[in-house]
Amino acid sequence: MFINLIKYNLKYILKTTSIFASLFLISIILFNVTGYDTTLIFDEANNYAVIGETFSKPAIFHFLHALFYNLIYITFICFVLITILKTWRRFQNTFYSDEAYLTHTLPVSRNTLWNTQICSALLIVLSVLIVAIVGSLLLALSRDGMQILESLGLVGGCTHCVNNYYYVELRDCGFYLTFAFIIFTELAFILFCGFTGIIIGHRFNNHSSIWARVSGFGIYVVASIILLKIIYLLSLFIPSLRYIFGDPAGHQAGLYDDPNFIITTLFYIGIVYVCYNLVLYVTGRKLLKRGINLE
Repeated sequence: MFINLIKYNLKYILKTTSIFASLFLISIILFNVTGYDTTLIFDEANNYAVIGETFSKPAIFHFLHALFYNLIYITFICFVLITILKTWRRFQNTFYSDEAYLTHTLPVSRNTLWNTQICSALLIVLSVLIVAIVGSLLLALSRDGMQILESLGLVGGCTHCVNNYYYVELRDCGFYLTFAFIIFTELAFILFCGFTGIIIGHRFNNHSSIWARVSGFGIYVVASIILLKIIYLLSLFIPSLRYIFGDPAGHQAGLYDDPNFIITTLFYIGIVYVCYNLVLYVTGRKLLKRGINLE
């Protein structure tokens, strides 16, 4: 029953989100296909000054290339937002909608229902992470895609340079693992904030979603402020972290680009999110045990 409930949740969520995930990956492929090379024209009589440029493909490709570039960002943002909203909606339907009358008649405990929602949310976050990784690998197949990855800080080097000056440097493996770790924990935290907000909101007013939204957003804001306080306290013992708060005492030459500094910072933030998720998990379970009013 536990596995079947998770499958049912995933089917409900992925039915819509898979469309945006597909559009995101298709946009990347078309972005790579419509890429073109630019050749500069020099004036030899005027100290080789640049007087123009030529393109390897017709002008229509310039338009399409720019279009798919924007679609990459638009479709991915839509994919993430729709995934979050659909996951919250699934939780809402399970515990507080007309469907909840049927759900609570199942031969499973309320604690089991809560655990299925948590597991479903974690699997959904994992699916978002997998789509992002696949998209990054597709971008790595083209030079223009590498430039996007460099702008996001996922690769180093000089992807905007020409000829022999062009080169790409991959980040340390620990950087990618830590980066994926913090994305996973933060997205899970956002979903858990929504779950907790829905529970608290319905305890105040069963007929309005306003309290649910306010509660969830309030939890996220307060937790973010506490996160900054925690990082600040850690910076008292780890001087390099002071750079985040603009403290000259924590500044070192090239510190921001130092992989070890970035990995350490992301790791500590990810650990805080893990603690937040555990707190929200226990809190949500206890609140649900107090009862659910479906009237």
